[in-house]
Amino acid sequence: MYLGGHAAEEEAARAYDIAAQCVFGDASTLNYPRSGYAEFAAIFAELGKEGIVAHLRRGSRGFAAPGAAAAADAAGGLAPGEPAPGGLLGVRAAADGKWEVRVVPLGGAAPVSLGAAYPTAVAAARVHDAAALRLQGRSAFTNHPAAEYFEGAGAGAASNSNAAAGGLTGALRPLLDVLTSAGVPDASAVAAAFEEAEGARTAAAAASNAALDAALGL
Repeated sequence: MYLGGHAAEEEAARAYDIAAQCVFGDASTLNYPRSGYAEFAAIFAELGKEGIVAHLRRGSRGFAAPGAAAAADAAGGLAPGEPAPGGLLGVRAAADGKWEVRVVPLGGAAPVSLGAAYPTAVAAARVHDAAALRLQGRSAFTNHPAAEYFEGAGAGAASNSNAAAGGLTGALRPLLDVLTSAGVPDASAVAAAFEEAEGARTAAAAASNAALDAALGL
């Protein structure tokens, strides 16, 4: 069973643990204590083996543990480029104590950076979620319950971090609204940084597509 490539030994080991528990259950032999995965039991049960394996293959770094973003901010001392602890999706340490957000587009393309100047891991995690839902659609996995990012969806609308599995059908909420309601400091600046990075990404993608069309004579 192929589980994709992972940037660090610990990430690969945890990916194995997650898949092993889905396939072999309590009989599985794990790299880390089973108790560390207890909060993910409901996610395992709802997504099933195929959903979990698909998630791991997309190059994710596992499911974010509850409170992982706040814990990452409290930990500090990470080298630039080092993944945030706690399985936080798409968040890496940047220079000067800031955080970088990376999202993998659909189709397994290389991760897209959405800036490296977010003031907290809490803010970066929210930016990742908003970007993932825009780039990957409702099949995206998020650090926080997907229901929090959709208009008219209650907090309990999704029991896991997959919007499609949660049956969410409303429109995505504006990022500033999400950040403000989550109590993220400097929400306006964080939202503006995201919009700037997203604009640059969109422009780069359009230029790349135009160059390809020209090369193909289209």
